[in-house]
Amino acid sequence: MKILPAISESSSVFSYNRFGVAGSDKLKVSQDGLNIVNTLREALTSVGFEPPFLLVGHLLGGLYAKLDARLYPNEVAGIVFLESSTTKRISLNEYQGQAVKTINIMFKVFDSLSSHKQFSEVNFVGKIIKSI
Repeated sequence: MKILPAISESSSVFSYNRFGVAGSDKLKVSQDGLNIVNTLREALTSVGFEPPFLLVGHLLGGLYAKLDARLYPNEVAGIVFLESSTTKRISLNEYQGQAVKTINIMFKVFDSLSSHKQFSEVNFVGKIIKSI
């Protein structure tokens, strides 16, 4: 966020939080990769941005930027990955100890009790990785 003002002096910049992230609107639909990419594209269109896009993905946003580029290769000029999640990094979960795996299962159970958390993007990361 600190670099956006400087970048916006020489380029058009669009920054947003996906639904359910950092105080944004609560989730109403599943936040799978396709919905996330389409939501971004709708937002870009609504404010008048046109391709080609230079996408910047932070953490899970890197996976979505990669998916966007695969779905719309003629509309993405490039991708910048900032501390981005990768398919290899996500697969590290397979090597977690039993205690961490148990805690993660407990969090999933608690999340399933919340009506809006069932749509959370973390529930769809595996599907996103398979699609890129």
